[in-house]
Amino acid sequence: MKYFEIILPLILLFSNPVSGKLYSRIEFKRDGGGNKEFYISRSDFKKSFVVNFTRYNFKDTSFTINISGIELSSDLVNVLISLFNGRLNIDGNFKQPELPTGTWVHFYLIEKKSIRHEILNKKLRDTLLKLESIVENKIKN
Repeated sequence: MKYFEIILPLILLFSNPVSGKLYSRIEFKRDGGGNKEFYISRSDFKKSFVVNFTRYNFKDTSFTINISGIELSSDLVNVLISLFNGRLNIDGNFKQPELPTGTWVHFYLIEKKSIRHEILNKKLRDTLLKLESIVENKIKN
């Protein structure tokens, strides 16, 4: 029994291609309806984040908003910090719809060398999707 208690966590840790690495940002990319692209990175302040937009409403753009941890749920803050520290498994079986029309959201964890790892863990994606409405509200207010 002790053997599995030690080996199983190690297998899970090393089966994740992003384990143990530090990441500089998370990319949010919505294609189709509601088109937008932004990058989330940690700010210099604890539990705060910087959102840099590169695309909004089908137009290339460049603007930045700041989000404090107070504006986010503690669950979302913990997920973001854990992702930046390489402590969550991003692998999963999520597949984008193959319909010719609609909207698609991609999340990527980005290393400092700009290497992208798509987040395919469904539960993790569902948590990250909550960011979109928070960011939208900040833009409109």
